[in-house]
Amino acid sequence: MFWRLGFAHVSPIDTLLEREDITLEELLREEDLVQECKQFNNKLIEFISTPERIEVLINYVVQDAEEGSDENVKYLYPYKASEVLSSDVAPIYDCMFENEHLLNLLFQFLERDPPLDPLLAGYFGKIVSTFVSRRPYETLTILGQRNILPLLLKHINAFSILELLLKIIAEAEDSVDTNLDWLYNQDLIGQLISKLDPSYDTEVHANVAAALTGFISQQQHISWSTSLSGNRFVASLLSEQSVKKLVDKMLNGSASTLDHGLSVLVEMVRFSSENRQESEIPLAVSEVTRRLDEFVQILRNPPHMAPIINSSGTLDPPLGSFRLKILEMIYALVQLKEEEINMKLVSLNVISSCLDLFLKYEWHNFLHNLVRRILETIIISNHDKIKQSLFEDSKILDRIMEAHVKNDEALKQPKSTRKGYMGHLRLISNLIVEKSACDSSISSYTKREDWQTFVQGELAKLNGINDKRKLASANLHESMQHSDDEDVFEQEFSSMEFRSSEAAVLFDESDELFTEEDKAHQETEDHSLPDSWEETDQDVTSATEGISQLKVNHDSLGAQVPEEPAEPVEDYNDINYWKPSLNWFDPSNG
Repeated sequence: MFWRLGFAHVSPIDTLLEREDITLEELLREEDLVQECKQFNNKLIEFISTPERIEVLINYVVQDAEEGSDENVKYLYPYKASEVLSSDVAPIYDCMFENEHLLNLLFQFLERDPPLDPLLAGYFGKIVSTFVSRRPYETLTILGQRNILPLLLKHINAFSILELLLKIIAEAEDSVDTNLDWLYNQDLIGQLISKLDPSYDTEVHANVAAALTGFISQQQHISWSTSLSGNRFVASLLSEQSVKKLVDKMLNGSASTLDHGLSVLVEMVRFSSENRQESEIPLAVSEVTRRLDEFVQILRNPPHMAPIINSSGTLDPPLGSFRLKILEMIYALVQLKEEEINMKLVSLNVISSCLDLFLKYEWHNFLHNLVRRILETIIISNHDKIKQSLFEDSKILDRIMEAHVKNDEALKQPKSTRKGYMGHLRLISNLIVEKSACDSSISSYTKREDWQTFVQGELAKLNGINDKRKLASANLHESMQHSDDEDVFEQEFSSMEFRSSEAAVLFDESDELFTEEDKAHQETEDHSLPDSWEETDQDVTSATEGISQLKVNHDSLGAQVPEEPAEPVEDYNDINYWKPSLNWFDPSNG
């Protein structure tokens, strides 16, 4: 109806195109330009789809703006030009693919010396990626004819070029046309591994590692439509030649090549293990096992790293991301449960080195989780030799008991907290106790009197506290589920008994961050506080601090926290001292 009355919307671009002196730059300044292209405005597309105007658009994308140029030339025109050229308009594509000069102009962008301008590299990558998606055969043929791979690898430090390379790889692998095998025949994997060289910077190493892991990682960067196990690039990466070349580059290079090379190697070992044939040790695993002593040496004597100072003290040296990755690799090897690999681990006393790191870095939760899984895998395995090494060479029982003694000594210091690995030690201890009941290779070590005393005393006590906490957590969760509104929740929470095990709901189970009392009166472990709690200034202050922390966490729910504990606090107390604010370590810096 509106258009019949003359109220139909007229695009400003249509109005501009009616002028004979209209310029391309005027169109680029229009907000609706890209939308009109995607809606196939015939008049607009006819105006743009000429070699002269497409050349202007390409120049905006691939050429740096002259010094002193206005903002439009620097930013707006390159952006709009890239959007138009990647808008999937057939006449524009036809004009470009039929004109050798335009293609030369576009791909000359890669002939520059690195580094590329990141903004222009992003625009270039988007245009070519769109070509690959919309016209894969034509585009891959052109790329092969122009020997584009060395140019892409020259600029692999630019993330946009990395993404373009991965897009080309995915399309080439999915193609069944043998004329497109140029990418595979140029030894792409070997060329990528060659970039893991100390002569290149860290950005190159990081992007090469991303490309190589993209072939095999579960969170892969490349979207394969075919099976990974049958992929030619995956087979090339996992070949004996590639694995040896990668390990050599890592171990004979810099800290950066070691760090990023390990990212690839860990994924290779994991992928090989998950996709191996029964009773077959993959090539990647064999090479890692053969040179395992060199990796273990890095665990014990890492490359120099600057000390890190944080709230828990000084780490000199910090753990470092490459040692964490070596532990990931060891975990993958242990999971294979191969006798040959286990014997290699035993001969190098690898498990003892893992425990050394576990106990040294008290607050590195990633490390603690990883080592605990290594130990659990060994404890439940059927290989007696590696279990024997765990109990005899690594002295796991002695270390567990010594760690508890040192923890108790540390808790005598003012405002101290339990060490961050104590919860993991409790879980390991419980697994040992459980398996000793049905595994004679373990029970022969757990019959010793000091271990039995520990199990029946300290361990039973910790398990009891943890059970109380789980019960309190379940009760709190149930009460919150049955609260119809904030008033009901406030009433229920106000009437809750403020027990130490309930307060501990706020903390993660794996950390087990219950703290001992300051032991100002040096009570023995079997001594409990009297039924009538005599409040001292220190007790009231500490409890108030704890309650304040709880109120902060529950303010958003309108929860009311009691002003004081509702009943006496047991001697094993988590009210007097609360966990301080800690900086959890990033794996890259220890």
